[in-house]
Amino acid sequence: MKFATIKEVSQMKRLLATLLAMCIVLSVPFARAEEDGPLTPYADTVVVEMMMSDDPNVPFFNGETQDENVVEKFFRDYLNIDFQAKWLIDSTKYSEQLNLAINANTLPDMFVASKGQVANMAEFGQIADLTDVYERYISDSAREVLEFQNGVAFQPVTINGRIWALPLPNDFSDEITVMYIRKDWMESLNLEAPKTVDDLIDMAIAFATKDPDGNGVDDTFGIATDAGLNYIAELIGHPLGAYRGIWMAKDDGALEFSNVKDEYKEMLRIVNRLYHAGGIDKEFAVKDINSMANDIAQGKCGIYPGSFWAIYWMLNMSMGNQIEAEWQAYPVIARADGAYQPRALDTTYRWLVVRNGYEHPEAAVKAINLWQEMWQGQYAAEYRALYSKDSGYDTDVKYYSPIFFDPPYKNVEKAAAVKKAIETGDASGLNEEQLVMYNNYLKALENGNRQAAWQAETDIAVFHILKDDYQLNFRYSDFNGPTTAVMSELWPMVNQVTDVATHEIIMGEPDQVDARFDQYVADWYAAGGNELTKEVTAWYAENVK
Repeated sequence: MKFATIKEVSQMKRLLATLLAMCIVLSVPFARAEEDGPLTPYADTVVVEMMMSDDPNVPFFNGETQDENVVEKFFRDYLNIDFQAKWLIDSTKYSEQLNLAINANTLPDMFVASKGQVANMAEFGQIADLTDVYERYISDSAREVLEFQNGVAFQPVTINGRIWALPLPNDFSDEITVMYIRKDWMESLNLEAPKTVDDLIDMAIAFATKDPDGNGVDDTFGIATDAGLNYIAELIGHPLGAYRGIWMAKDDGALEFSNVKDEYKEMLRIVNRLYHAGGIDKEFAVKDINSMANDIAQGKCGIYPGSFWAIYWMLNMSMGNQIEAEWQAYPVIARADGAYQPRALDTTYRWLVVRNGYEHPEAAVKAINLWQEMWQGQYAAEYRALYSKDSGYDTDVKYYSPIFFDPPYKNVEKAAAVKKAIETGDASGLNEEQLVMYNNYLKALENGNRQAAWQAETDIAVFHILKDDYQLNFRYSDFNGPTTAVMSELWPMVNQVTDVATHEIIMGEPDQVDARFDQYVADWYAAGGNELTKEVTAWYAENVK
């Protein structure tokens, strides 16, 4: 398959827009079609059967269900689209069940898929080409969100110059690391926030050896991490120029996997030192992120490198369990030149697709347009009222929606706006979502709710770091193309090589780091890294370079 460049796609978009404009002028049918705009409801109800995810953590009220609820009704009322569950799948088995449906070619009308699944279905003609309906129906505000960073989210699903799926992006900050530190532990040991890697190492070891919680028991360690090095690799690696799990272009135009670079070896050398000094959990290699979160909640560690959502999960549990706990957010350690460029992952890992042959593929675009207006636009006040204190819905009803996404810069803009409103006392410029955060913060202060006030303050602080310290300057992977059959086959094997070697390097003897890393690099290329490198480099040469 030949992958179109972003430039080629843009040229095709402009050509298509010109042709459509000519048709509108020259033909009566297109003149009538012009009345059918991005948010025009259907005259007759359009039924869309979907494969929906059933998450037991999402509660429903008043007898509602995933496909019959207050948010789904919004789509019926405003677009006359009736989303129905063809299958309601356990959220932990969604991808597995979708693969079975793909193999059996028993697809629903519309569903969410991964980029690998999209590429596979496009190759075998199972899904609709959405290029024309996207250009015909997408609203300006939704286009701005979906085409964030020059349309990077379309790259993995643009094949032979055609768009086969629509991105459902997340806030860009989902995987961008900041450094959370127990300020109360720092103060108990008379320490200051680390400015260098050596400062960080010293603090981590002090938290492990000097009884920072004052209970007289040797029960603490420095930095929380898990078997996948979430997110100590980003914390230690950033000042070294080491990145985890991305492809990086070399001077000759070839791509190189970041985990096999020398900078990554130096990051592992420091983690090895921390492991042997007690600076990280000795059992990290058998822990997933949930086990790590439990350690944080139990007050076992004093440094957590993580994203903004940690405020609402493990750090919040820690604050609830230890009344003295005071977590504070800081930037990761800067590079030698004082600048920052932390790793950021793709903003999108879900794409909306339509079964080939479905009568109304444009319904996917219209649904996206309406969600944008519900979430951030003209219907936001009405949507927010669905889960106000008087609505009876004690949950984020976003997860009731058949489709949802976040504008990539939503949280940065929200934090800045709420911070300004708090400082000035003027909330008149806030949108509906921002106003909810502002009012909740004032209520927390009024009621003496320490945790709720801390969450709002720390949320604002984190996005201040991303905007003002990091300057929204992030390091993305240089490969963002479709998942090929070769990749699907080889990634599991090379990932296994990486996992084994990473743990052995960290837990092994310090004088064996170089030799074991060299062996890892050789094994990685032999296990499929050579073929992967050729695949991604070919895509990069054709689409980016």
